[in-house]
Amino acid sequence: MKQIKFFKYRMENVLKMCEISSDEQLYFTRIVNKFCENIFIPKIDKAKLVRVFYDIRELPEKIYKDDKVIDMHLVFSDEYFRLSKKIDEKYRKIRKKIFNRTADIESIVIFPRTGFIRFLHNNMSIGTYDMPLHLKAVEFVYLPVIFVNSWNHMLSTRWTLYIVKKLGGYNKVSVPVTEGTREDAEKFAIEISNKERTEKSKSERKGKYERERIGI
Repeated sequence: MKQIKFFKYRMENVLKMCEISSDEQLYFTRIVNKFCENIFIPKIDKAKLVRVFYDIRELPEKIYKDDKVIDMHLVFSDEYFRLSKKIDEKYRKIRKKIFNRTADIESIVIFPRTGFIRFLHNNMSIGTYDMPLHLKAVEFVYLPVIFVNSWNHMLSTRWTLYIVKKLGGYNKVSVPVTEGTREDAEKFAIEISNKERTEKSKSERKGKYERERIGI
């Protein structure tokens, strides 16, 4: 019981930071911004967090204190499996075939008044960076913070000792925030994937031209 009260107290602090407003839209937006100001990515990760989409969704029935939740969709430029170039390239082709994109999207649901986050098959707060886990979980919010804890962008409100001790820690990142649904995030991810592929193709053609020019 004391632990539950502690979680509640910490979430109440988060809400106070957001300056509770009679304007509900503004209130939720401030919560989103607080989380997006505190996203940490392992220094070793070559992928970039390029945008966060958020959507305020009404629940069919109230869950604890919440009748509305915040869906957040984090869009990363790619995923890189550092232990095997062959697996990395194969997995990239699989993502392109299944999702029509190589960019990565991870979605979470914030219950702002109750004070917890639901991770949709993308939670990891234990283990090592290279583990390909996809866990479902609910975490109570201590502070408005999100840590990326693996190469395939599994998330948590907790950092991992492995990344801090073995991989040089985390970088705090700045990211554009846009109101939008998962569908909007999907469209954006496909768009940046196509753009990256076009730029890579141009670079390869340029490299081939330069090699031919100098007779290599």
